Amino acid sequence: MAGKLDSSLVAQVHALKAAALLGDETAPPLSGTVKVLIHVTGELAAAEAAGFVTEISSGEIALGTAAVADLERIAALDDVERIESNGRGRPLVTGYADGGAAELSAWQEAAAAAVPDVDGSGVVLGIIDTGIDIHHAAFRKDGHTSITALVDFTLCQTIKATEHLTAPGMRLKWNPPKTPFVESPREIVITVTFPTASADLEQAWLRVTPEIEPGDVRVTGGPFPANPLTVRFGGKYNTDVTDSRRLPDIVCEPSPDRPGSAQFTVSRSPLLFERAAIDEALRTQDLDFPFRDPEGHGTSMASIASGVVPQNTGCLDPKPHTLGGMAPGADLIVARTSFTDDTTIRATTWLFDYAAQHSRPAVVSMSFGTEMGPHDGTTLIERFLDGQLAGTKGRAIVVSAGNQGGFFPTGPLSKLPPLPRGIGSAGLHARTAVAAGGDASVDLVVGFGDHAKDTFEIWYAGASRLGFSLTTPQHVGGHTTAPPVGPSTDPVPTPKLLELDGHLVTVTSALNIPPSGKHHIYVTIEPPEDPPRIAKGTWKIRLHETAGAPTQADCWVFGVGDDPVARIAYEQQDQTRTLDSPACAHFILSVGAYNPETLLLYSYSSRGPTTDGRTRPKPEVCAPGVGIWAAASGRGRVSTYAAHNGTSCAVPYVAGVAALMFAVNADLTYDDITRRIQESCDPPVPYFPPEQLDSGWGYGRVNPQRAVERARGATPADGSGPVLLPPAAYPALSLPTRRLAAQLRRRAEASAAGRTLAELVSRHAEEVRRLVSTERRVTVAWHRMQGPSLLRWVLGDPHREVLLPRDLGGTPLTAGLGRLLDELSHAGSSGLRADIAAHRALALALPGVRLADLAHDGTPGELV
Repeated sequence: MAGKLDSSLVAQVHALKAAALLGDETAPPLSGTVKVLIHVTGELAAAEAAGFVTEISSGEIALGTAAVADLERIAALDDVERIESNGRGRPLVTGYADGGAAELSAWQEAAAAAVPDVDGSGVVLGIIDTGIDIHHAAFRKDGHTSITALVDFTLCQTIKATEHLTAPGMRLKWNPPKTPFVESPREIVITVTFPTASADLEQAWLRVTPEIEPGDVRVTGGPFPANPLTVRFGGKYNTDVTDSRRLPDIVCEPSPDRPGSAQFTVSRSPLLFERAAIDEALRTQDLDFPFRDPEGHGTSMASIASGVVPQNTGCLDPKPHTLGGMAPGADLIVARTSFTDDTTIRATTWLFDYAAQHSRPAVVSMSFGTEMGPHDGTTLIERFLDGQLAGTKGRAIVVSAGNQGGFFPTGPLSKLPPLPRGIGSAGLHARTAVAAGGDASVDLVVGFGDHAKDTFEIWYAGASRLGFSLTTPQHVGGHTTAPPVGPSTDPVPTPKLLELDGHLVTVTSALNIPPSGKHHIYVTIEPPEDPPRIAKGTWKIRLHETAGAPTQADCWVFGVGDDPVARIAYEQQDQTRTLDSPACAHFILSVGAYNPETLLLYSYSSRGPTTDGRTRPKPEVCAPGVGIWAAASGRGRVSTYAAHNGTSCAVPYVAGVAALMFAVNADLTYDDITRRIQESCDPPVPYFPPEQLDSGWGYGRVNPQRAVERARGATPADGSGPVLLPPAAYPALSLPTRRLAAQLRRRAEASAAGRTLAELVSRHAEEVRRLVSTERRVTVAWHRMQGPSLLRWVLGDPHREVLLPRDLGGTPLTAGLGRLLDELSHAGSSGLRADIAAHRALALALPGVRLADLAHDGTPGELV
């Protein structure tokens, strides 16, 4: 069973064994349980008989609970391929942009006002994130919410008894988080005997400490163990300053202690709020509504995916720089989770089940991830999510590529600042060649103030075997080097504990991790007690090959929470293979980010390829992710907008595109969605072919209009009648007016006809806009020819060769354009009338024709 347990579980198994040998009464009891994911190639029954308690399963992957003491027995089963601990991701926005955008011009506002042909209606668009500010103007329309439902996986924990139950009672342990009311909370321990009613458990919880009041904890269900009990947290545990996503799990143990298999499971259960409840909270201005978003990440992502165009009511900024969401008509459902694997699995399953119950296609957007894992799509959370898509129609999952693709300066050491996790998480990967019988090294640079455990892992493949050693920075004990640690051949490798100048270093080296058969070295560095921080400077990793076979070794670094983390030395940092998990999954659509103003790849956008040798690009595509104006959580008090950077922002953009595609063709598969989006992409700038797997671009820039037309089964040539999408589908519309005008002018001035048009627009634009607004006959002609939709076409893509489409709404554009010119000539100034007479032929020749193919007078000309 080599490599079947991940390193975290290996450590827990050995800690339990060591405690038993030493008789350590403070160690976790033998009945201590853990949440795990398990891959079983056969029936789950054998694993369940060995102690695994199934909670959710999809294909060969299951989520459940097991006693630590049972893990080795479960792993020894032939049908069990792999068991992994419950991982945690983090949101992938790297910070706020500088906010330099200008207000929308009158022409841009007119284009944004056009009614779209497709808005995502009839599609479930699920956002798994930190929550949402229901009071924000981005989610209100005509006095009502635009949110279909909210489902919270952070406030309720459900306790169930397993079939292995033998105990006459139960002990519950819970570590309350710090709150503004309690700075140093005590651990809560409750003991109950069976049967237990919900009221009994609630009263026991309230009696145990005076800091907990009735509004803080409510218990429903029971009597237990025949029926589950659900503990719902609220009050002080669900406020703007106490984020319920960080509430710890309740630990349940048999009372008295009874060694053996898991006797209880604790799972995060959904708390659902539907549209009527949300509207009631809006009507009463209920700021204590139990679904909130103190962090604000989910509010921003939801507005990019499905926010309505702001109506300038209740907004702090009277003209917020946003065009609303990509699919404002979709059924927006926000799932609030803690970003742990179990809540991600529960939320995804719930969203797809909800869509199936309502006979609707569904898209799930995930703007979070973690750099842990082999980066080949084989982690169990990735395989579970793949299993949710395999063999289905009307389902898609879109995830962030990650923000690890940049370089991070690591010197000179004396000037190193603290290295925060949330902003610019770069410099976390190195790739090095190790010759047969040779050595290679990787340098880790630790900055100031690194107070928590640092962790890194090394993955390699083939017949090679790597020994590992670590050397402290030079000024700490004079380059202390740990004795080398070789790979273990034990089924459950024993972690090696090393003491280096007061630092506790733990090394686990395992071979043949299934299913890929790769080898894994997992290392943690814990700070000494005095001073309580990891020594700053360069820590040297040395790898020595001992089996006579060369290999490539990948090293990834990750930290704990928001604590500063070590970085790879600058000269060794590698941008490739920096995709987060679950972005490496095979069936999931992963998205990188680019700057819509410069069309350049976002400097931190993670890059492929994955490490499994696949030739499919990862990320598959890129979308706007720099300077993206989106709703900012006002915690129910004020509606504001802010500009964000990060691949997080690109994900809801593409999820919204997928929702538009499902709206025109609900029978598409996840592969259809991915392929059609890829086929319709605009090329990256500068151009990289999709075969260049480390470019970070995949197939290029998502083109929403072409993607939807391909989904609909129509692929009109440039210039034919387009399908009109919501304004967010045209990223150029959100550019500052002066920059948009400059791009349009550069496009026009590439031809003689374009130069003539640019001069005419510069001369008469303001007069035409005034006539459209004030002269009734001009206004009627403008709207009959679908002027706002036409503007969206013109302004939406400054790089399109065809300036005007041939048809609009199924009607030839030439007739409507002729009527508008007639009315403008009748109502306009002498100068406008003269220019209309002189250049009418040029204007009427524009629909469906490239500017470069026209002479300046409108007659067919040579390519300029």
